[in-house]
Amino acid sequence: MKILLNNLDKLEEYAEILSTAASYTKMDFLETPLVYGGAERFILMGYQNILESCYLVIQDSNHKSPLNQLDIVSVLEDKRVIPPWLSSNLKERIKYIYTLEYDLLRHISKDELYILLENYVSDFRNFKKYVLEYIK
Repeated sequence: MKILLNNLDKLEEYAEILSTAASYTKMDFLETPLVYGGAERFILMGYQNILESCYLVIQDSNHKSPLNQLDIVSVLEDKRVIPPWLSSNLKERIKYIYTLEYDLLRHISKDELYILLENYVSDFRNFKKYVLEYIK
């Protein structure tokens, strides 16, 4: 349980970093490699963290862990840990984590990354909220 709580705290740190990146003007964001590159990295780390947290929740409930990353999110939805809308968001974004070879910007533009920052922050914070509600 301690590892899961640490993961959720780390997820909040990532959300805060991404919120800071979102506070830049679009022009500054697009023209500053350290900002957009950092945002990309923390997005990927955040979704990896969510996957690891899903596994921890599944292990804690003595449920057999699926092999597919998308299936682990579905297990949390089935167990009513997270709502269907969040499960859908996570599955849509997580499917890219391992197919992108950790290079999100090869598949979306910096402009799209900037536009989606608040969605990523929302996913991270909502996941943390629902998992905390479930384990308490």
